[in-house]
Amino acid sequence: APSPGELLATERLDLDGCGVRLHHRRATAAAPTVLCLHGYPDTLQVFSRLARALPPELGVVCPDFPGQGRSAPNGAPDPEGRARWLGRLLRRLEVERVRVVAQDMGVLAAVELALVEPAVEALVLSHALLDGRAETSFTIAALRRARAYRLLLPAFPGIVAARCVKTLVTPDAPLSPDVRRDVITCFDRAVAAVTVEVCDAAEAWLARGLGQLAAIRCPVTLLWGTGEAHFARAHAEAFARVVP
Repeated sequence: APSPGELLATERLDLDGCGVRLHHRRATAAAPTVLCLHGYPDTLQVFSRLARALPPELGVVCPDFPGQGRSAPNGAPDPEGRARWLGRLLRRLEVERVRVVAQDMGVLAAVELALVEPAVEALVLSHALLDGRAETSFTIAALRRARAYRLLLPAFPGIVAARCVKTLVTPDAPLSPDVRRDVITCFDRAVAAVTVEVCDAAEAWLARGLGQLAAIRCPVTLLWGTGEAHFARAHAEAFARVVP
């Protein structure tokens, strides 16, 4: 697809009978591939600057998750199901070595992928709800209370997306108009409904606790901003206590 402004060029790939929108650049020689995983209401385009800044020998894969962005849903909203989907995507693209950069809900799929895919060499994780008991912003706490997101996301997708963009992006490094437009226009009622399922599955995953990740053995980098808007540093610290 054409790439106006700062948008990454994308292609459409059929996987498991469902269309996937992704940006893909093959690695050269024996170089690894960087897999970039978004949260909500994001799309793959939030990684546009990162993908362009990576050395040209590195491969890059930036997908829209199933049912989000412009990818078709596949009925597997839980972190484990999304990880299995990512494994199939990597094999379809013939990626043998991968380093994962993930944020927000993409982190849950990333850590599950590291548990099942030997190809994962390293994780870089940022800005995520990792400990169901740790502090969050008032906004996140309100959405989780009595599962209020089940009502609010499908009813007001445009407002939710705009609010997320405003609170998650710092004024000194704003999204480009093209990327912002892609994020907000993609988060329609259908995508919001799938995101509700993803949130439900994430709550079930959180209830099991971080002990489920103790088997991760690849190097992990945790990036947390001192001005993090929604998820306190305690989430990263809880993760670091469990994963060796």
